[in-house]
Amino acid sequence: MKRRLKHLLHVLIMASLWSYAAASAAEQRIALVIGNDNYQSFGALKNAGADARAVADKLKSLGFAVDLQLNLDSKATLRAVRQFKGRISGGDEALFYFSGHGVQLD
Repeated sequence: MKRRLKHLLHVLIMASLWSYAAASAAEQRIALVIGNDNYQSFGALKNAGADARAVADKLKSLGFAVDLQLNLDSKATLRAVRQFKGRISGGDEALFYFSGHGVQLD
């Protein structure tokens, strides 16, 4: 059931992206996709990297320039997000996707 719900959610996200992308005429279309499977403190995941690759492939097929990053530590994640933010300018269509554990500290 959980896998089926996850699959349905991905289908809905992709359908939304497609319809939005078809109607949009952005200056540039860029995406940062991060997938983290390997965690030292929280246990490994089985599908986060594969999910990120699937989303990246779909976004590429929709005309996005995709920066796919896998198994980043916290410093590398922050660096990737800062670099991505620096590439965005007015009129751009930008998308960020993260697949992995969500953790809040403090």
